[in-house]
Formats: sequence, structure tokens, C-alpha cells
Amino acid sequence: WTCSMHPQVQLPEPGLCPICNMDLIPLDDAPTEPRTFTTSPEAAALMGIRVRPVERRTVHAEVRLSGRVTSDERRIARISAWVPGRIERLFVDFTGTEVRRGDPMVELYSPELYSAQTELLRALESRGPLRPDEPGQDLLRSTTDLMVGAARERLRLWGLTEDQIREIEERGHATDTLTITAPAGGTVIRRHVEEGEYVRTGSPIYSIADLSHVWAMFDAYESDLPWLRCGQEVEFTARSYPGETFRGRVSFVSPTVTDRTRAIPVRVDVPNEDRRLKPDMLIRGIIHAALADGGLVAGSPPADKPADTIGDHDHHEDHEEGTAACDMCRAWAQRADTAAARYPACACAGCDMHDRHVPAEKPLVIPASAPLITGKRAVVYVRHPDAEDPTFVGREIELGPRAGNYYVVRSGLHEGELVAVSGNFKIDSALQIRAEPSMMTTRAGEFWKAPPDRPVGPIRYETPLEFRERLGNAIDAYFDLARGLADDDLQAALAAVIDLNAALGRIDAAELDDDARTALQKRHLPLAESILKHLAEARTLDEARAAFLPLSEELTDVVRHFGVSGLLAVHRLHCPMAFDDAGAEWLQPDTDIRNPYYGAVMLRCGEVVETLHQEDAPVEFRRQMGSVVREAFTLSDALAGDDFERALEAVRSVGQVLGEVDPGPLPERPKSAWQGRADQLAEALGEMTDAGDLDEIRRPFDRFSEALIAAVRQFGVDGLDAVRQVHCPMAFDNRGADWLQPDEEIRNPYYGAEMFRCGEVVETLHSE
Repeated sequence: WTCSMHPQVQLPEPGLCPICNMDLIPLDDAPTEPRTFTTSPEAAALMGIRVRPVERRTVHAEVRLSGRVTSDERRIARISAWVPGRIERLFVDFTGTEVRRGDPMVELYSPELYSAQTELLRALESRGPLRPDEPGQDLLRSTTDLMVGAARERLRLWGLTEDQIREIEERGHATDTLTITAPAGGTVIRRHVEEGEYVRTGSPIYSIADLSHVWAMFDAYESDLPWLRCGQEVEFTARSYPGETFRGRVSFVSPTVTDRTRAIPVRVDVPNEDRRLKPDMLIRGIIHAALADGGLVAGSPPADKPADTIGDHDHHEDHEEGTAACDMCRAWAQRADTAAARYPACACAGCDMHDRHVPAEKPLVIPASAPLITGKRAVVYVRHPDAEDPTFVGREIELGPRAGNYYVVRSGLHEGELVAVSGNFKIDSALQIRAEPSMMTTRAGEFWKAPPDRPVGPIRYETPLEFRERLGNAIDAYFDLARGLADDDLQAALAAVIDLNAALGRIDAAELDDDARTALQKRHLPLAESILKHLAEARTLDEARAAFLPLSEELTDVVRHFGVSGLLAVHRLHCPMAFDDAGAEWLQPDTDIRNPYYGAVMLRCGEVVETLHQEDAPVEFRRQMGSVVREAFTLSDALAGDDFERALEAVRSVGQVLGEVDPGPLPERPKSAWQGRADQLAEALGEMTDAGDLDEIRRPFDRFSEALIAAVRQFGVDGLDAVRQVHCPMAFDNRGADWLQPDEEIRNPYYGAEMFRCGEVVETLHSE
């Protein structure tokens, strides 16, 4: 049984509609297949319905990266002291100097070196007068030869070259200084010591980098990971050389994610023979990746082949001769950097088992406009092949990564089927109106559910304080996401998605009991992370808002079941008009409505339906708030009495008390929220300070009162008998305005004596 006015209501027995109280009518038999929509060819044309076939084709994505140039760690040489001593002279006294192998770098004074040279010279002297014809001389000669060899080896181990040792022997006397030469050519990137400084064995003196080959270190988002493989070619640009393009190959993709930035480091090997790329130079890169079936990523397409032909050309097996032109490969069992060394002409890795390349099948794809993505599911509308009139059947599918204007389909569709790529939202809306399953529902009438016979209360787990604080961090990041959507700022929302994902990753369920840990790890966290993945891939605000709905529902359950800490309040709000009047909910830290589903179009649409969490601000802070409100009472009375001089004095007093407010007692997150409120109050007070008459004070007094009322609601007050919110509907050309009073006797600050008693108390915010 259903209601003719509200078809989303479906009940098993006749009766009255729970929404409009009309008599229910029998429900017609449902279609044999759910999510079925049939229309005439003319209506389909008016709805703009167009279809495209599901096809197999190679899809390409452009992965854009940012990073910086660094020295190749494998090409950095360090000059160290091999013997203890004092730095007598630095031949290279500043970084950036180019040196060649064997160039003198430092002169080191070392008494131990002097004694070692003396030993060598004495061993040579003792060997000189020996005659081979005298008896026993062979033994002495072999002994002295061993002494000379040992002395030479000792000097060699202390860093002297063969030429330096030969020079000592030819000179015939020892010196107390040693010249240390460069072990390799390159650029001096660091000088570790000063002249006259004493060094120990192993102390670093210089670091030399060979900058003929550098690394480009990029940061990739987690959503880009499916497109990254070792061996891919990367094109990048540097601000220093506008219009020029540099190239390198990916040699390493980090197996870990950087916790602070939630980015994945990607290393690219870049030749730099002309030394134009400098370490720490900022760069921007791009990878042209092609995706094969099964999520396998291939290299860039050859310049002389169309993109659609990739994978169809011959795969050569004779890699040793450099004739391979393979750009698609199924086998990634072998490390790509190793394969690149073995197969220099090939952009992909080799197969350990067969030592050859196997052509990969093209992936199954659909246009990006075909799926309707809600975060929980992806729905496409497939045209029925045998129906006479245009008939479309909704089908849930599993999507892979998005590649440009296409989505890879992992399951749910077959090659050749026709899917709606335009007008699919209208098909879905028609099903929603008929209360049939749609993109937002999995079964008919899901938007309204009959109440159960016995209300079941929420499950509330006992959780430790540290766990609730970490969950509070995640909810705070969610607040930023909601604020970005309410501000119509997609980039701010996506940045908050990264923070929220990081905060969820830091939640540790180890201290929870078995039931709570199972619920969190098996359901809540995986579902939230899955939704966040879809949010991170949103290209429009509509896509982000569609995924934001199931995220809000999931986090509402998490807050309800596990609790939070470190937040003063978590309110659940409801917008009845979102998603074609289906309604949607979200969470806010305050009651100042900011609708994330409509943004500026209907920013204030919604109402607070439940407070999930509430804790008082510290009493020290509430007393400071009470002082600010007390001075605001004085300002309001001065305006109501048309006393300009007294009003200016009250403005200065409010500003002074506001400036003395110390948010230190507040937790970290509410502290930043207070700072935002304090800035609003200070801005309005600044305008009042420069006022020339009462009207110029009353205009910013409206914004001041609005911000102060919101602060009282959020943080509370102490030290006052009562704080009441009063509303005048006629202020500012019937727009209306509010203010605060300690009692119920109306004194209108916007009109003064002209309409002194205009207004009414709408709420008592505080009472002792």
C-alpha cells in the first residue's frame, strides 16, 4: 500500500499516510526487474538520452606531479680524515666549486702521519747497505722488504696515493702534513670543517656530488598510485627554464606513504650532462600512462603510433639487439629498473618465467558520464536490447580507476552493451519520483522507513580517552570538508579529504574490546575509507556532494557508537530538500547553518535535529565570555538610549575585554574556532570605533551581535544571571536583527526611542 501524494511511502497494510494522513491506495505490481524505466522515443529525445557501447580500448591518464631536484645519492662522495690531525689549509673554501678527480682538497697536519713516514724511510735506509753475497743477507733483506711493505700499506690505508708515497721515498725526509685529494669529480655541496679545526679519524671534511646525473623526487597522491610503475617516462618542467621540457624514467616508487602529507615519494632518474638542473629546484612533472586489463600499467605510447593502436603492434623478443618497441606488457614480476637495464629499448618490465613480453588485453571501459556515483555504489542505466520502446535497466557495477573521460569497469557490464551517457540523471529522477530503486536507494521506499514496533537505542561502546581524541581529530577534519562544500570550494574540500583520510589512518583500535574493535575495523573504517576514495576522485561539486552524503551517515554512526573528545559539540543537521526532496544530513560543530549540499544557493537551508556530543568549555573561559557579554549589554543599552558618546565608550570597553580573552583553557580545535569568532567580533568593533553617528554604530552592531550569539551558543558563559536572545523583525528594512539582553524587558538598540519596545525574546541562551 502506498500514498498517491507520497509514493515513497510503502506499507504492508492499508491505513493512513504517515506524512499527509491521506488514505493509502493499493500499490501496482512492481516491474519484474528493479530499476526499469520505459519511455517513448519522442520522450527519450526530449530527455536528451544518448547511449554509447561498452567497449574494450586502451585508456590513458595524465598523472601530474610536483617535486624538486635532488642529488643522486649513489653519486655522492665524502672526503673524510683517515688519520687524526689539524686542518692546516682548505684548498676549496666554499661550496659549489667544481673539482676533478685528484685535485688537492685539504692539507692536514698529523704527527702520526709524520711517524709513519719516518718508519718507511728508516726501513728503506736499512735495506740500502745490504749485500746479497754476504751470508744471512737474504733473511735480512726479506725482513726489511716486509717492513717497507708494511710501512707503505699503512700510509696507503691512511689515504696517501701511490704517487704521494713515491714522492716521500724520493724526497728522503718526512713531512708533518698530508694533502688529501678528491676521490671523484663533481661539485662540492658541503664543507664540514674550518681551517685550524682538529678532526678525528672518519670526520667528514667535504661532500662532493656528481651532478651529471640527478634525481627528480616527486610526490604522488594515493589516488595516482594505480597509474605509477617503474620504468615509465616522465616529462617535467622547471620555472628556471620556461618552455623547456626535461625527461627521465621512474626508478623507484616508495612502498610507504608519508604520514604528514599523505603523499607517495616517486624517484625519477634524470641525465644532467649540462648541469642545468640544480638540487632543490622546484619542478612539475607529468606521466602519460596507459592502462591494460587487470590494472596493469604500460609505458607511454610511441610518438609515431596512434593511442588506439597501442597493444596491437608486434612484440619483439630480441631485446638484446635493442629492437624492442613494446609499450604494453602483462608481466611485472621482475623489477622494472632491472628490466630496463637488460632491455634498454623497452619501456616495460620483463617476465622472469619466459624472458619475453606478452600482449595485454585492452580494459573494458565506459564514458565517465555514464555511471552515477554516490559513494556507496555506482549505477549505470543499460538499454534493454529486445524492448521496442527505449527501456533502461539500472545496474550496480564495480568501477576501476578513472582515466581521462573514461572509467575502467571491473565487473557488472559486458562488451557491446549500450549504457546511457546523457539523460541518465533524468532516468534516475523518474525512478525516484515513483519510489523505485535508484542511485540513492537499493530498494523501493528506502527514503522513508516505517518505525519498528520497539525503538532500539544506539549501541554505545566504552572507549578510552585517547581513542576518542583521535576520533575527534577525524571529525574535525570532516568539519573542514563540510565547510569547503558549503563555501562551494572544491579544492578546499579535497584538501580536507586528505586530512580526514590521514586522521582515520591514525585511529588505533587496539585498546577497544572485541565487539567494538570488530565493528570499527570490519565495517566503519573500511566503508569510510572507500567513500573517501570516491570523494578524492570527484571532479565537480555535485560528485563530491553525492559522496559526502554516505560519508556523513557513516561518521554519524561512528560518533554515536564510539564517542568523541576534544570537541565542544557535534550537532546533526538535516536538509529536507537535498537530492530532489529525499533529504540529507551532515554534522557541524555549531548551530550556525551552513548547508554543504547547496552552498551559496541555499546556505541556510536546514535545521539541527540532534546533538550527538556536548561538553562544556572550561569554566575559566566561560567566565571570560561572561565579561564580554556583560560589556555587550552596556553597548546595547547605550544604543537603545540613543546615547552616542556612551555607545562609543562601550565599544572601546568591549574591545578591551575581548582583547584580554585567553583561549588557553580551550582544547586545541575549539581554540581555533574561537579565534575565528574573535576575528569577526573585532572586525565589527573596528567599524563601530570609526563611526560618526548612531546609525554607523548600529549597522556593524548587527554583525557583532550575530557573531556573539553564535559564540555564546558554542562556548557558553558563566558569571551572569541570564542571557536572552531578542529579535526585532523590522530592523534594516524588515530583514530583522538580533541582540542580547540580561532580562525580558525589551530595549531595542536598532531603533532607540523611535520603537523602543519593538522585539521579542526568542530564546534564553543561559540561566543560573
